[in-house]
Amino acid sequence: MRIIWIILLLFMSCVTLHAQQKVNVVLKNGKIVYGTLVNSVFEDFITLEYSALDRENIPLNKISSIHFGKYQAKEVEEANKAFFRRERGFFHDINFQLLFGQDSEGYGYTNVSFHTVNGFAFGPRLMLGGGVGLDKYGDFMVTPLYASIRGLIIERKVSPYYYFNGGWGFMWKPKDQVDWIDYQEADGGYHLQGGLGYQINMKASALTLSAGYRLQKTHMTYIMNGWDWGGATETVIDEDRLLRRFVLSFGYTF
Repeated sequence: MRIIWIILLLFMSCVTLHAQQKVNVVLKNGKIVYGTLVNSVFEDFITLEYSALDRENIPLNKISSIHFGKYQAKEVEEANKAFFRRERGFFHDINFQLLFGQDSEGYGYTNVSFHTVNGFAFGPRLMLGGGVGLDKYGDFMVTPLYASIRGLIIERKVSPYYYFNGGWGFMWKPKDQVDWIDYQEADGGYHLQGGLGYQINMKASALTLSAGYRLQKTHMTYIMNGWDWGGATETVIDEDRLLRRFVLSFGYTF
């Protein structure tokens, strides 16, 4: 009987020593914390003791790995390569875009635009938001309002990502560029854009670079004033366009 009690005491001592062992905990945000593990991982969190008066409960879903005993130099180096990781919560994205296309006569030209998207991230691979922009197409401007879905394809230091935007572009009536054109109406239309890119993660934010394709529907009504042998003439033109643009975007997200 005495032998059984001795074996039980030795077993309990081993469990206690293991439970109170010094550990290095690598969090998913890249941070490393070091302390004494005062309870095991049977719950959905662990408790680390940093001093007699300082303890912290760390949820298991925020932990990347736990290292008992000596932490290898290679593991420390890898863990210290911390970078921005998208967690559940609100996100903000701003980007500057270059639009490459052709005018009505087939000549290529480049315009610029500015967009911002704000929304909620359910995780790094799925973010839903709303966006607004200011796009220049030749002599006129369009303000698109749209819903946006985006997310990372693979989570790492430089992460590939996808995005898709869909909404409506509101067109501004152009100012008269020449004396013989009088713009009467300027209406927008549907706005669609999708693409792929890379997110370059820093410590607390990220830079983005993407390439995509955009469709923007527009409608204009204008009067062309002319002159012939019979005198002054007026020609009313009702014009629908589907603008197609290759888009190169440079952005910042946090």
